[in-house]
Amino acid sequence: RFYSIRKDLPDDRKAVLDLLSAQLKSDTRYNDDLGTLKECTEFQKKAGKCDMKTLQSFIKWKQGRTKNV
Repeated sequence: RFYSIRKDLPDDRKAVLDLLSAQLKSDTRYNDDLGTLKECTEFQKKAGKCDMKTLQSFIKWKQGRTKNV
């Protein structure tokens, strides 16, 4: 993945992330953002690079998809 959180975080930071994840689990915006992040990661893998130009291409692609819905 292009974006990830370290697995070996100190216990206090891991506890904060666990608390936030539990609180946001049912949040629509949070879940939408996670879905978009997953789509963007796949888009970048297909493009073979992770840069601003690729991100801008993804945003244009995503906007085109949502207009057709």
